[in-house]
Amino acid sequence: MLKNRIKECKILYYPSKKVKKICMKIWVYIFPHVKMKRRTAIEKFKDIHEGERCFVVATGPSLTKDDLKKLKYDYSFSMNSIINLYGETHYRPTYYLIQDGLVERRLRNELVQLQHDISFIGIGNIGGFSSVLSRRQASRYNSFIPYNLDVAYHIYDMYGSIADKIKMNFSDDCAQKVYDGCTVTYSAIQLACYMGFKKIYLLGCDCDYHGEKQHFLDYGLKASPSAGDAQIVAYTAAKEYADTHGIKIYNATRGGKLEVFERVDFDSLFPPEDSENNAPKTDK
Repeated sequence: MLKNRIKECKILYYPSKKVKKICMKIWVYIFPHVKMKRRTAIEKFKDIHEGERCFVVATGPSLTKDDLKKLKYDYSFSMNSIINLYGETHYRPTYYLIQDGLVERRLRNELVQLQHDISFIGIGNIGGFSSVLSRRQASRYNSFIPYNLDVAYHIYDMYGSIADKIKMNFSDDCAQKVYDGCTVTYSAIQLACYMGFKKIYLLGCDCDYHGEKQHFLDYGLKASPSAGDAQIVAYTAAKEYADTHGIKIYNATRGGKLEVFERVDFDSLFPPEDSENNAPKTDK
């Protein structure tokens, strides 16, 4: 491959590496300010859940099937491989998200079959990167609502230094754009705020990729160990936004490395004995 040949040639490799680094810096600092065409389909979701609570269900290894059983009356966001559980649980997220092109390829058969359960698909504003869902990939699905994903921060080569050098942005208008935070969970939080939720509980958000088991369900993809550090930078931006907009974000994950948000015990958020007579929770 051409890439390997360049690496083998020092005369080409080091200059190309320097140019690549410069281009990445330009990408990260310039493109977040690019004006993007509004997606009017998302505008109907603005403040539709004003004052209510929701759960953002990530797919970290701490998540359990019993956790999902408790969420049948609550609004929730989930993502990626959660659809592989549909045959084993009655849980269905109110809003399902996918935005990673590599994940889409691994889950394509399931996604095509369940495409009417997909709520949002993030489409990167810059093509040519396999880690971001492209318009061509997204065209397979008829019922999704696309959002503009500003992918400036999703650069794997910069994970090692991103925590020290970059302050991530948080969108206050998801019809305009949603900022990438190196995880689809960050996009879900932005959409939840846009929809008016005032209490957001994170579940299965371990933010730790050092162990062998990185996800609740293994679907063949491994993240860089430093990905968690980059995500923590994003979650810090989410907390700053929430604190200035009357929104509370809690971490209901069991364990993990995410300490940005106040921790709460997940089980304490529900009645001692769940029953069919329990009313949906608004928790205004």
